[in-house]
Amino acid sequence: MVEELEYTPDEQKPEQSLTNVGKTYTDPKTGKFVKGNPGGGRPPGSISLITIMKQKLEMLGPDEKRTVAEHLIENVIQDALEGKDTQLKLLFQYVEGMPKQAIDLNAEVKSKVVSVDD
Repeated sequence: MVEELEYTPDEQKPEQSLTNVGKTYTDPKTGKFVKGNPGGGRPPGSISLITIMKQKLEMLGPDEKRTVAEHLIENVIQDALEGKDTQLKLLFQYVEGMPKQAIDLNAEVKSKVVSVDD
């Protein structure tokens, strides 16, 4: 069951007097990008891959009782219980977080003073 997502790009044209600077439209007075600038950022109405992934994870899985995310989590836990190191590491990283790295703040800094005489 694949749900189709609709993409509707916004086709608004900038309303101000524009200066074309390297395929980006800027306001001649302020030099700032104008609304609807075709040269910058994600097009209006587009959907990021993360958004699509989140939508898919929220859909019902094959059994129509649990979400896809719930199925994936159950599989990760089952693999970890079977001793699969990668899944066990992944599970701990997401549940407990990555271990903190030790940083040695005691460093010896040697500096040399140099003077320049005219």
